[in-house]
Amino acid sequence: MNHYHAPATDSPPVISTNPDDPAASVTIDKGDNSHIRIYIEPSCPEQSGGFARLEALQSSALRALADQESELRAARGQEGAQLLALGSEVGKVLALAAQLKADGEVLRRGHSALAQELGTMQGEQGRLIQVRHRAFIATFRLAGIG
Repeated sequence: MNHYHAPATDSPPVISTNPDDPAASVTIDKGDNSHIRIYIEPSCPEQSGGFARLEALQSSALRALADQESELRAARGQEGAQLLALGSEVGKVLALAAQLKADGEVLRRGHSALAQELGTMQGEQGRLIQVRHRAFIATFRLAGIG
């Protein structure tokens, strides 16, 4: 049985051929314990280049696996970059939310202080109105109007 390893993969797939098997087959065992088995029709009209065709098929299967793996890595890389960008944006939103919460608390304290000040001023205004009213009454009495 012949074994070949695909070039430059994390866990290289093992490609096996068995020239003694009457049903010519190629088996590709991936690193994740899955495998692909390809059967070659034994009654092909042209038998002279059988082994060469099998080798070409094996080479083609290796290229397809390598291409698929590189596409998967590229997709994982893009997903990872998107997740990093999303994480960064979430961090910014959380920082902004914390700042807005702090600003809201400052505004609530300021509003409370303004409300208290307004209450004090309204009380003072009422007292001034009473003083002025008494002053008018006293002025009218002195003038003899009232």
